[in-house]
Amino acid sequence: MKKFLFVLLMLGCVVVAIVFVFLQKLDGIVKNQIEVIGTETLGEQVSVGNVNIEIRKGMGEITGLEISNPEGFADANAFEMDRIRLAIASPYPSQNPFVLNEFVLEAPVVSLEIREDGRSNLDEILAHLQEQKKTDQEPPQAEAAEESTGDEKAPMFFVIKRLKIAGVQLTLRHPKLGEEARELVLPDIDVNHVGGEVGVSAAGLGIVVVEEIAKAGAKAALKAEAEKQAGKLLDKAGSSLMKHLSSDEDAGQE
Repeated sequence: MKKFLFVLLMLGCVVVAIVFVFLQKLDGIVKNQIEVIGTETLGEQVSVGNVNIEIRKGMGEITGLEISNPEGFADANAFEMDRIRLAIASPYPSQNPFVLNEFVLEAPVVSLEIREDGRSNLDEILAHLQEQKKTDQEPPQAEAAEESTGDEKAPMFFVIKRLKIAGVQLTLRHPKLGEEARELVLPDIDVNHVGGEVGVSAAGLGIVVVEEIAKAGAKAALKAEAEKQAGKLLDKAGSSLMKHLSSDEDAGQE
């Protein structure tokens, strides 16, 4: 009996050691997967500065994420994200779909360059994401997962209860806006229940993020241009008014 308890205790120690080592290496695994899968999914080079995942605390942080621009566009990167915060609901890294209470992109720097034909760098990234999404299958149900032989690893899916993109700093280039790039700060973007109950793939999540930023950027650009044109009209009206007042004053002095 004592021998059995000793073996059981030793087995428990080994399991704890394995879990500890896994959690220690988890950050590196996630970093590598983001770079490898991200580059494959987006069709552009993805690099990550650092990853800190604490499943037990339900927290995660990704810093220094950069996504290269498609070839032929002015800026080196399409996206630069200083920090992404995760509020993790899933208790296990292998759970599929993986549930996040929050996925927050803090002050990302985004380049949006629109060409004469109307195509943009974000259009090219979106086109690649759409192609990748076509190959994604829904995550297996629990029953199907148990019957699976495990030869093929299912792609990771995500359920995100709240997606927040805060303080996007947008660099906008458009032929009609002249040679100088416009710098805009977009209003915060909030999207709830991304992925629904089934979940969304990495490509699907990328589509949501890029489309939301592109829509907000287009609205901000239109508003900025409208204000610029309105300002020009006011300047002209002001000049005309000053001339009119000056002429009236001169007439009164005669």
